[in-house]
Amino acid sequence: MLFAGIDVGAQSVKIAVLSDSKLVLSSTTLTDEAGGVAARQALDKALIALGLPVNSLTAVVSTGIGKDGVAFATGKRTEEICHSRGAHWLFPSARTVLDVGAGGYRAMRLDNRGKLIDFAVNSKCAAGTGSFLDAVTRVLDTRLEEIGTMAVSAKKTASVSSYCAVFAESEIISNIHRGVAKESILAGVCHSVAERLADVLHRVKLAEDVVVTGGVAQNIGVVGALEEIMGLEAKVPHEPQIVGALGAALIGEEMSR
Repeated sequence: MLFAGIDVGAQSVKIAVLSDSKLVLSSTTLTDEAGGVAARQALDKALIALGLPVNSLTAVVSTGIGKDGVAFATGKRTEEICHSRGAHWLFPSARTVLDVGAGGYRAMRLDNRGKLIDFAVNSKCAAGTGSFLDAVTRVLDTRLEEIGTMAVSAKKTASVSSYCAVFAESEIISNIHRGVAKESILAGVCHSVAERLADVLHRVKLAEDVVVTGGVAQNIGVVGALEEIMGLEAKVPHEPQIVGALGAALIGEEMSR
């Protein structure tokens, strides 16, 4: 039997398909479409890649901010539940999960069995999210995938201390006008983001091992700064952006037993 998880985020749709408790396909599709439309398109594309008909799925569970728009889903679950489930499946030693996506970030505390026992989410401010990093790339005329590499190569870390995304961008522009190296500014950005993430981790009484999920987990500058601030080594999945979809698929499988 096949089970699909769909994570409809602020900028992309993530798909995970399980067969006999094994991940057989995963995908991430950037989209501007409405949640339900984008989810249908992404899932159909995934099934075509597997050479399977649309009606071959036993269950489809949706998650993410657009989960309610996925009318064809057989179940819906919150991001906290799905990221916890997916992270614990990948790393049974996980006791804290930090999900950092385009639209927000959240910390989840798990018990020894992987059950979610507490969670905390970010404030309404965009600083610390993937969308904030997108804005940084526009200000600094760089690419998103370059931020982490450039940040860790910096000789100095510029000050980007504001807890407001708008003011943080102003600080970045001020650094540019002072002639501060782009690498140093990006190091400051990553450290600033990591400080916000550390705050939300403290709110759930962090315990190791810590797993970082979501697209921002691919940024080695942010993850490295977080490890330095927290004094720990974080675990990052091979495909951190699909962990929520994976958790949703696992829940679909469990629902069908």
